[in-house]
Order: sequence, then C-alpha cells, then structure tokens
Amino acid sequence: MRSNSNKSRWLCFIALLLVSVSILSTGIFARRAGDIDGDGYISNCDIAVMIRYLSGWDVEVPETADYNSDGKINNRDAIGMILAYSLGD
Repeated sequence: MRSNSNKSRWLCFIALLLVSVSILSTGIFARRAGDIDGDGYISNCDIAVMIRYLSGWDVEVPETADYNSDGKINNRDAIGMILAYSLGD
C-alpha cells in the first residue's frame, strides 16, 4: 500500500511540474514590447526609464525596450511607448 502512495505523490509532483513548465513556456509571464520593468503593461515608469536610457543615463533596459522590434532601441521606441500609454494600450 505504501508503494502506491509514493507513486501517487510522484505522479502528482510530475504533473504539477509539467503544468508549471507549460505555463511558463506559453508566455504568461513574458514581458511585452515596451514593458521595461516587467509589470505586464507600459507605464509611466517604463517611459521614464526609457527616456533616461536615451539621454545617456547609466540604466539598463531589456530587449523589450525595442518597442517597434527593429533591432535598435531609439527614440522611435520611446514615441511608440508614449502613444501606447496615452491610448491605454
């Protein structure tokens, strides 16, 4: 009887592990374009960090700062982020 109990626990553990991996791989926790701080949406904080970065401050920005996905982080990305924020996107 004890052997079946251990097997059940292992099966539950493996099932939970697989569900966790599938949730992470679907991008539920992935950052979206323009979301610099990782909170799930473009906020005034993201825009402030972007402006500091473009002004030459010593701040790091993730790849998601490339809002228009052209491979460069520049003022066009900041403008897109500002427009998205203004429109409530």
